Amino acid sequence: MKLDLDKSLNQLMKYLFLLCALCVSVANLSYADDAQTAIDSAVKGEYQKAMEYFEKTIRLKPAYAEAHNNLGFMYGKIGEHQKAIECYEEAIYIDPELAIAHYNLGVAYEAIGEPQKALACYKEALRIQPDYPEARDKLGKSGKVSPD
Repeated sequence: MKLDLDKSLNQLMKYLFLLCALCVSVANLSYADDAQTAIDSAVKGEYQKAMEYFEKTIRLKPAYAEAHNNLGFMYGKIGEHQKAIECYEEAIYIDPELAIAHYNLGVAYEAIGEPQKALACYKEALRIQPDYPEARDKLGKSGKVSPD
């Protein structure tokens, strides 16, 4: 009797594990679909729709640094630079080596009249990705060609 119970419990554990794996897979597909819908909307200039889908993506996968970065970009497109800064900072907190988030943060700082903070962001983007042409261009325009 004990052997049958152990076998049943073992099978139940296997099924529960498979169910959990399936749930994770479905959630990952969902956030990927939402992220793609957001990108497609952004390309069409549908910024509000894109923002909704990036926010949904972040709810499904909070540690998705690129989604935070992209949401910040959308806020920048509609002129909400302070919200954009918050999104970029969150992206950088999640992934400190995400060069585009540092670059975008610099653009947002420029937009609110913080050129020194912007330069620091461009330098950090170049430290991470030395061949980042937009960051190099921003530093060149400021007279600070070197990322040092």
